[in-house]
Amino acid sequence: MNGTVDKTKSGLTKADLKLNPKTGRYVSKAKSEQAHKKIENNKRMKLRRQATKEVTKGRKDAKDLFKAGDTKIKRDVRERYEELLRKNNLPITTPKKKAAKKSAKKRPTKKGSTKRANRGGWFY
Repeated sequence: MNGTVDKTKSGLTKADLKLNPKTGRYVSKAKSEQAHKKIENNKRMKLRRQATKEVTKGRKDAKDLFKAGDTKIKRDVRERYEELLRKNNLPITTPKKKAAKKSAKKRPTKKGSTKRANRGGWFY
């Protein structure tokens, strides 16, 4: 955007790019519009937005939607969202749980010894 290069590596010109306000990066206008249309036409996202609007209207605890963990308003939004899904004959899917990380096996250490001493250096 400084005027030093005519095209990007992929061949896009300045006219083909726009600034993404969220990330602060330059992105393709065409890809951005494609993503926006995909989001607008997503039934589940529309229903989620509708449920959130209906539940948060006039409530003082609306800011609790952004708190970590489970809150009363989050439960209410989830319940309303599931009602709307049932009404529109869409399946209710639960989020997949992340697999627990496998911890590396630790070698047993002798009492009172340090990790470096277990390696058997001559200076211990």
